[in-house]
Amino acid sequence: MKKVATILGVTIAAMLLVAGLVTQHSGRFLPVVHASNAGGGNVSLPSTVIHVITIQWKDGVTADQKASVFKATEEMARNLNGVKSLWMKPLKVQGTGYTDAIVMEFENKAAFDAYADSPAHKQWEKVYLPLRGESRTHDVTN
Repeated sequence: MKKVATILGVTIAAMLLVAGLVTQHSGRFLPVVHASNAGGGNVSLPSTVIHVITIQWKDGVTADQKASVFKATEEMARNLNGVKSLWMKPLKVQGTGYTDAIVMEFENKAAFDAYADSPAHKQWEKVYLPLRGESRTHDVTN
């Protein structure tokens, strides 16, 4: 009985995985179209770059200190060429101890590549790095 339950569990997990996988269409991978988007919803594949930072703060970092990082982030984004959008209010952040996230959308890879060595980024790091315990970055484009 235990073996049957294990096989059934693995089968269900595999079916869920397959259901969530991407399908190939016109040489590009597209997400599976859900019922709410079925039948004509346009899916774009922008060439912008999405930069996601998930943050785990050092112990003892206050709400005011976090606010100073978010203010500095907005200032940095306004002073960088090629930043289209900025998000700083997380709905969900995964990972033990990770509580906040910053997401920036760059117009293109060239704008993203220029970001790390820019004076605005260097200034932002002076505010952010002393308060950051750990962070993870994820960069995505098409």
